[in-house]
Amino acid sequence: MRQLALSIFAICLALAGASAVAGPPLTIEEVIEAAGFDDRQRAGLLAGEIVTKDFDEASDKEMSILVALKVPFSLPVVLEAMRGFRVLDFDEDLIAVGEIGVDQDASEALAGVELSAEEGGEILRLLSVEAGSDFNLSEGEIARFAALARSFSSRDCETEAACRSAVNETLRSVLAERLTAYRERGVEGVAGYARTRGKQAKPSEELRLAADQMPLLRKHLPEIYRAWLEYPRAQPEGSQHQFLWLKRKVEDRPTFVLTHRAIYEAEGAIFSAERHFYVGQFYNSLQMASYATSLGSESIGFLLNRTSTDLVAGFGTSAKKKIGRSKVRKALVGTYERLLADLD
Repeated sequence: MRQLALSIFAICLALAGASAVAGPPLTIEEVIEAAGFDDRQRAGLLAGEIVTKDFDEASDKEMSILVALKVPFSLPVVLEAMRGFRVLDFDEDLIAVGEIGVDQDASEALAGVELSAEEGGEILRLLSVEAGSDFNLSEGEIARFAALARSFSSRDCETEAACRSAVNETLRSVLAERLTAYRERGVEGVAGYARTRGKQAKPSEELRLAADQMPLLRKHLPEIYRAWLEYPRAQPEGSQHQFLWLKRKVEDRPTFVLTHRAIYEAEGAIFSAERHFYVGQFYNSLQMASYATSLGSESIGFLLNRTSTDLVAGFGTSAKKKIGRSKVRKALVGTYERLLADLD
């Protein structure tokens, strides 16, 4: 689960020249109190430790981790260092990445999405995909790969260029349709995943639930809260939106992720949030919400990571979540440690 934990704290500092959103910022003490940090954790945070805490979870599928850290640099210095998605340099499981322009044609933006001949196992999996947990696909998307499989007589598709090209074209088409639907309708446009016995995973509901679990933001910065919850509606002036496609190694398998990041400034502080609104397999959806502000000549940030996956639900959910949280926590702390070492 290391790949679930992109360092949104660094991304949230990558705001340049946006207009401030009106509204009182949250103080560090207010966030610490809402986080439920005890005296030891508070002292550790202010002393420069990376502090983590299990956080309230909204469903049996969700794993939630809160992370806080102090950076020994002013906000402008960190902002300059993190400009241009440099945080991705610290993700050891990233295979490829593509930036998607806000108004860029979806098919054009995803032209670089591809499974290689060396990844032939994934190509064969797609050609034999069925409802279940092997891939996150809707019934209609599964039917498209099934039709493609019937059109090729060879079962050596991974070595047949025409077949491999057709699979990649279909994959790009699926991702382009999901990207377009999200841009137009936000989380309401996120299609479900077909599971066995007619069941369905609903990432749209998971993402809306995750977005709703921010009472402190709702109270103090309601305009920003509504903007994130209701994207693409009600976006305040100066908000920034970034889209990426990621090809990552997830449990030793290549998978594609569609990501939306929103950045809002509020009187010297920055709120940033990220959604993985499509994930090829392993987990259903992810939201990371971050708040960063200045602490004298230094900076301090808080990150709440909410990951939803069918794999921790059901029998033994408590034990499975404990293992999952441990992996996510280790990944987050490792990412921040490498980031801070690079800034030093």
